[in-house]
Amino acid sequence: MLRRLPATQYYPAVRVRFGLPSTCRGSRWCRTHATVNLQHSNNTAPLLSPDRLQRRSERLKCFLASLKWPEISHMTASGELYELPVRARSGGAQQPAVLHSHELQYLAGFFDGDGCVSPSSSLSSCTLCITQVFDRGEALLRFHKAFGGGIYCTSAGCGAAKPNLQWSVRGDAGKQAASRLLSWPSMKQAQLHIASEWPTCTQRRLFLATSLKSLKHFAYQPGVMACTWAYLAGFFDAEGHIQSDKDPARYQQLELLELLRSEHAPALPFVRELSLEDQLQRRCTRLIGFMRRLRLPKIKRFCAFGVVHDLPIKVARPGTRKQLSAAQLEYLVGFFDGDGCVSACMDLSGSRLTVGQSVGQPEAVMMFHKAFGGGVYNHSQGSGYRQPSLQWVVSGQAAAHAAHVLGKVQGVKTQQLRIAACWPACPNLRAEAALQLKNFKSAPEEHSSSCRIVVTWPYLAGFFDAEGSIHLRANSRGLRLSIWQKRKNVLSAISTFLTQEVPEYQGKVHKQGPYHNIDVFCRAQSQVVLRRLISAGLLIKLRSAEAALSLTQSDHAIIHSTLAELSGKQNCLIRLDEPGCRRARIIDRANSEFRRLIRSGKLEEAQEKRKHLDEMRAQHALRSVEARYAKIRSDARCMIQRGAVLQELKC
Repeated sequence: MLRRLPATQYYPAVRVRFGLPSTCRGSRWCRTHATVNLQHSNNTAPLLSPDRLQRRSERLKCFLASLKWPEISHMTASGELYELPVRARSGGAQQPAVLHSHELQYLAGFFDGDGCVSPSSSLSSCTLCITQVFDRGEALLRFHKAFGGGIYCTSAGCGAAKPNLQWSVRGDAGKQAASRLLSWPSMKQAQLHIASEWPTCTQRRLFLATSLKSLKHFAYQPGVMACTWAYLAGFFDAEGHIQSDKDPARYQQLELLELLRSEHAPALPFVRELSLEDQLQRRCTRLIGFMRRLRLPKIKRFCAFGVVHDLPIKVARPGTRKQLSAAQLEYLVGFFDGDGCVSACMDLSGSRLTVGQSVGQPEAVMMFHKAFGGGVYNHSQGSGYRQPSLQWVVSGQAAAHAAHVLGKVQGVKTQQLRIAACWPACPNLRAEAALQLKNFKSAPEEHSSSCRIVVTWPYLAGFFDAEGSIHLRANSRGLRLSIWQKRKNVLSAISTFLTQEVPEYQGKVHKQGPYHNIDVFCRAQSQVVLRRLISAGLLIKLRSAEAALSLTQSDHAIIHSTLAELSGKQNCLIRLDEPGCRRARIIDRANSEFRRLIRSGKLEEAQEKRKHLDEMRAQHALRSVEARYAKIRSDARCMIQRGAVLQELKC
């Protein structure tokens, strides 16, 4: 039987203070105090609404996440203080520490829970490591005393995340540690076996590194595994937790829930019904989650250039390759710089070139197939708003020939193409070439900064087909062209080229997160660029460019919806439909009138206009959510009619 308590017992007076450091006053500190009072008065209304409390909580979370922990210089374990880093034991080969059976079983269980076996970046050795928070270093010290190695601080704390310490051992000591842990049958005995017999052959190392990766990605069931109390103690220290069912806070939450469900709920200040907009938004979220579980059937055929092709398209013979003109080659190089990939085959027998595209825009894939041979295959199955995709693949001698031809034009991936064109025959050199290709992808800015890129209009047409986009504002005829990329140097080269070719264009490369982008905002400049791209051979975004060039004041809504249909499914749920565009234009005009009244000093009229403007914005938000909900329902029905099946949830 739950005991009902008055509401004032659940919301006692709470006072929160925090200080913010000010960097604008040198060494001084400026403290900004925020006080939150939740003290109830005689009447039932609190001083703060739940929305305001939620916003303050979010701001406090952001402030907490921005706080950095001080640098950790010491660790405490078993009541003793150790200076960081705890170095590996030196002095050549040393006698291994004597381990009792119970200690070895405990270490094997802890390593099964939190241990990791991974090759080094250069594949010269295999590393055994365990990571723990800085105030729980006892287990790391036990591994250090048993197997050597070192203990280092791997990550600084930020907000609620504490700093982390890591024990790691590699080289001969790592082999010895893996052999000793391997003596007890455990979950990771296959990975430890690879680490204990790490070879000296480079090709063999690359094969074992791939095997280690596959053992982590797929569930591995050991043939023999022994569990004792010591092993369970180590595994529980790594993965277990202790939780009391008789939690007073939980019972207090249950009492509050019972109170909220009672007849006194309308008198409580924190109880409110969801608005219609919030209800529709929650329904949209649930429908999107449902659509992500829908899987479309595999594509058996597709249409490109008006011809229907059956999948898969097998590798073409060398005699069927199409001769390319200079403009076509530059277009293909630009497209490959945007969406192409150079990699090594699994057995390192040769190189491999791939280009992926959605099934609705397969023309570029077929151009690569006709020019360099190779095959076209299903790449990914459609699910939710992600369309099925195709992939052009070429490998072996055909890949070397394609890389040689594409490498004639200076682009972003010219260095990778040259490696693929001259793939070595020696196994050791093949492993080095594969590692070099991997380094090009992991640190693109370091390797591509010295690469000279020759930008022409055909090259830009191919790159824009791969990475560009055309946007039309909902409340005006503003036209914007955008290109996004991780590599800054190619966008800088394109910006310099547009500055020379387009009158009065002064573009800059902007950074947003890990990506960079350039934009063409002016409508006249955007039209000039689109006309030049069409004449240079724009293919994938040709219909979008022609629709944008035909834009007038009367057909703005038609062109906006046409561009939305042609631009894919990435932002289809945040685009406005035709009624939404009309509402946006009305709100924009009302906002301009409000600013004009403010400038003219007519404050009373401005206040009335502001109220009307807020009502229109609230109505616009509600109608937009209703349209989004209707669109998601319609799209879900269309997917089911196309044969989509529901994917089972993984337990």
